[in-house]
Amino acid sequence: AIRFYEDTVRIRPEYPSAHYNLAQVLKAKGDNPTRVAVELQTVLNIIGPNDSNRDRIQKEYDEAKIKADEAIKKAQEAAKNQQTLQSTQSAQPQAR
Repeated sequence: AIRFYEDTVRIRPEYPSAHYNLAQVLKAKGDNPTRVAVELQTVLNIIGPNDSNRDRIQKEYDEAKIKADEAIKKAQEAAKNQQTLQSTQSAQPQAR
């Protein structure tokens, strides 16, 4: 399903339903919250301010953005911890 919606948004980038559906299948997969937020933001950029679905999609975007920010923070912390571990290991004298 992801590939189908990716192809659809590539062919019809101004088609909000394709972006929305892509966001939904990505959300269900659960491994890329940043991309979910990007797709929902794209929908909000495409639809008009008076669209009947705007409030619901805005709420979904806000939730996705929080999850994306949390995922970025976790990745940054993991990278920092890895750097600290590598620095500690390289600072220790090597046994001969």
